[in-house]
Amino acid sequence: MTTHGTGISILPYNGTEITFELADGDVMVNLTEMGKAFDKRPIDFLRLPSTEALIKAIVRRSHISDDQIVATRRGSAQNGGGTWGNRLVALAFAQWLSVDFHVVCLEKIEELLTKGYTKLDSISKRDLAAMLLESEDEKDRLRKRNEEQGMRVQMLEGRVEVQQEHIRTLEPKAEYTDEVLQSPNTYTFTQMAKELDFRGVSNLTDFLKKKGIIFRQSGRWMTTADYSGRGYTKTRTVSFDHSDGRPDTTVYTVWTEPGRQFLHRICHSHREEATR
Repeated sequence: MTTHGTGISILPYNGTEITFELADGDVMVNLTEMGKAFDKRPIDFLRLPSTEALIKAIVRRSHISDDQIVATRRGSAQNGGGTWGNRLVALAFAQWLSVDFHVVCLEKIEELLTKGYTKLDSISKRDLAAMLLESEDEKDRLRKRNEEQGMRVQMLEGRVEVQQEHIRTLEPKAEYTDEVLQSPNTYTFTQMAKELDFRGVSNLTDFLKKKGIIFRQSGRWMTTADYSGRGYTKTRTVSFDHSDGRPDTTVYTVWTEPGRQFLHRICHSHREEATR
């Protein structure tokens, strides 16, 4: 007798899944599931005189006990519980249930015995164990990836909070700048630096500071005593709220039209002197 591996194969029939088990070169079939497909009980078939004679004949020829031919397994139907019979008993039961069903079972059992599997799903215990291991490995990979993504999300959320705080800090300045740019006849230091061809605001303020025209106090540029009171500059005050909700104001210095013309004269004179 050729020995095959152990495998489970499922045959869907009449809305019922019927389990075939290949073990040690023989096939055992769940008779309870077979009967369920036809609303019949295996016990009614097993009590028949012809069935009892069949079992005795199998025992005589195969030299195995009758509990290896028909066996009752404990447990629910989902866990393989019920009455099981070897292939000869199962085929006889199938013929008692339906001739067509008998042919289907015969083909399936032959395929199991010759190939060790059927065209339907048939998974050996070794293959099933390998699949379970692969599944666990895949779950571990997914878990690690989810953890990494979770950490990345936390980092991004932290960055967003920092950026939002920075935006809240800059918003009052941006609003103020918009107001100044829209104010008639006033010019910011940035505008004047561009208009006078300075590389940046700091270059303009350094130049005016060296000339003794402006000085910095409390974070704001102001004209010195020699140039104050001439209407060259104005101040703009803007209200804003801190990130904690506290209201506050800030003051900026802008240049008037006379101040703009004054800066042009100063820069023009300086450049003429530099070319002499």
